Order: sequence, then C-alpha cells, then structure tokens
Amino acid sequence: ESTREKYLKTSSAPYMKVVSAMVNNDLRSLIYTRSHKFWKETLALLCTFAQGEQWTTLCDALASKLMAAGNTLAAVLCYICAGNVDRTVEIWSRSLANERDGRSYAELLQDLMEKTLVLALATGNKKFSASLCKLFESYAEILASQGLLTTAMKYLKVLDSGGLSPELSIL
Repeated sequence: ESTREKYLKTSSAPYMKVVSAMVNNDLRSLIYTRSHKFWKETLALLCTFAQGEQWTTLCDALASKLMAAGNTLAAVLCYICAGNVDRTVEIWSRSLANERDGRSYAELLQDLMEKTLVLALATGNKKFSASLCKLFESYAEILASQGLLTTAMKYLKVLDSGGLSPELSIL
C-alpha cells in the first residue's frame, strides 16, 4: 500500500489521478481537480464507480462546478442524473422571465410544467421547494381560469396539500 501511494503521488501521468481516485475511493477529488472541460469523462467515471447515496452527492457537486464555470446545459444534465428536480427546474424556469420566440408566458409555463412533471415522476421526487410549488400553483391557476379544473386538480395533487396557498386549497 505504501509503495502504491508513493507511486501514485510521484507519477506525473494525467490518467494516474483518475486511477488514484478510484483506488483510494476518492471520487470527490476527481470533481474538484479535473478541468470542467472533461465533465463528460468525469460523469462517466461517477456512473461507473459511485455507489448509492454517493452518486447523488457527487453528481450534484459536479453540476455546481459546471454552473460556476458557465456550462448550464451540462449542469442541467448532471442535476437530472442526481435527481435534483428543484435545481433543474430552477435553471429551466429562467426562460419564463421573458417571452421567447413570440411565445406567451402561459405557453412557456406549460412546456416547463410538462418537463417538470415527467422529471418528478421519473425520479419519484414528491417534495418540492417553495419556488417549485409556486410554479405548480401558477400553472394550476392558469388552467382553472381557462375552465380546465380537472387538469388543474391533477397538477395540484402532485403537491403536498399542506403546502398549498389558501386560494388553491379552496380550488
């Protein structure tokens, strides 16, 4: 073991840092020492070697690093891999602030809610942040105002009923 440690520390080959992280079960060091340009390889290594809850934590850490580096699309993919619905939707919802390609807020919100619901069901996540609950509530209000009460109720049932605003509890 001591020989292996000395060899790993003195070796200058770039791939030896990866080998060292695998041997020492220190996958977190891969995230912080490797360039964000190699995020795909880092994610592949996490897919291969991370186990259990470690997977979620490491994918979240890689996503945070990618966000800090300005690589939003890669960060979203890593947040999705981590099952972090809240952070994923937070990034997606930034497009709601402005109309895009002549589409209204309601159209953009519908697209966002469809993606969010699919992601939430795929991950089995039923606990959402307050901001995500507000998006669900906004969408349910739009649906209800259009007379689509059954559909609005389906979206509200996704949320924990104890966290609804008084207006939507009445609905």
